[in-house]
Amino acid sequence: MNIFDIDLDNDFSNCFTSSAGPVTDCHCGREHVCINSNYFDAQSEEDADMLNDYITRAETDKNLILDYEYDSQTLIEVDQKYFVYGCECEGWRPYMNFIMDHRRQIRDFLVTVAAKAEQALEREKTFNILADKEL
Repeated sequence: MNIFDIDLDNDFSNCFTSSAGPVTDCHCGREHVCINSNYFDAQSEEDADMLNDYITRAETDKNLILDYEYDSQTLIEVDQKYFVYGCECEGWRPYMNFIMDHRRQIRDFLVTVAAKAEQALEREKTFNILADKEL
């Protein structure tokens, strides 16, 4: 089996995900609204007006995406950019693909970082031992 045959979408998003709210902007410019969210007060005239405005606006605004299934959106934060999970732009996917395409180089880099961190800790321990001794 090839590593690229494995579905890693959920695994990637779980590493970089935070919960947002019922109204969320994706980095691509789309606004996502969970129209049936419990965050909206069904008894509030203000919330009802706002929801009606979203529904009306969605008829002409292609960048307004109404979600009738979920209570809140999930955001994937990568490179200081926020992408709505499930947005058709899949703006997070190139980052995942980069990691997968360069996983060996990334592994080697992380091994190097760990080795250097270990060396720095050893030097610090040695320095602290010498600093405590009266010479």
